Amino acid sequence: MENEKAVIGFLGAGGIARSHAFSLNSLKYYYPDSPPVEMAAVSSAREESMESFAASYGFRKACPVEELLADKRINTVFILGPNNVHYKHFKAAAAMDHVRRIYLEKPVCSGSEEEKGILEIISSRPGLQVQVGFQYLYTSAVREALAFWKSG
Repeated sequence: MENEKAVIGFLGAGGIARSHAFSLNSLKYYYPDSPPVEMAAVSSAREESMESFAASYGFRKACPVEELLADKRINTVFILGPNNVHYKHFKAAAAMDHVRRIYLEKPVCSGSEEEKGILEIISSRPGLQVQVGFQYLYTSAVREALAFWKSG
């Protein structure tokens, strides 16, 4: 699995999705020996933005969430939509046996019940690789807030 082509589906086409799409499309220039990446499908609640997003970043198609997740070629899903759908999208993506990797933007869930659900899902799929992302961890605003919090 480590050298297989990553056939990627994006759930979300907003600001953070643009950053991830640009980065994924740039991998071949910085890491020429890395496995190939195919931008397969993107889904968004806003149809007009997902169509232009797909065209801008080289996705093969723009489609509803259900169609994206049913596409058996997609083995990697990026969950990048609004915070209130992260858990729902994670649960749906993890239920698809052909999905072997999930990148999940923070927050992963909105409460302890959803947190338990995520842990149960991960435990039930030992081969599933899950990565949680927080892209702004080292920005000055976050560092200042953390220092303020630590100071009491």
